[in-house]
Amino acid sequence: MIEQHPGELTKNKVAEKAGGKRQFTLLAVNILYREGYVTSERGRLGHPVYTSLKPYLETDDPLSDG
Repeated sequence: MIEQHPGELTKNKVAEKAGGKRQFTLLAVNILYREGYVTSERGRLGHPVYTSLKPYLETDDPLSDG
């Protein structure tokens, strides 16, 4: 999702664009960051913004059920 929307994406913007339950989207961003799929840096307004480093593929995740 993050790689499809270039620009300054804060966690709130990611949650807004993803739809669904906000708490799950925020948790997913945290996990993707921790696992090295996204990076974070300070945006123009000083808020952390997220950029995709590599796409997450469920088929590459040995812990997923997919």
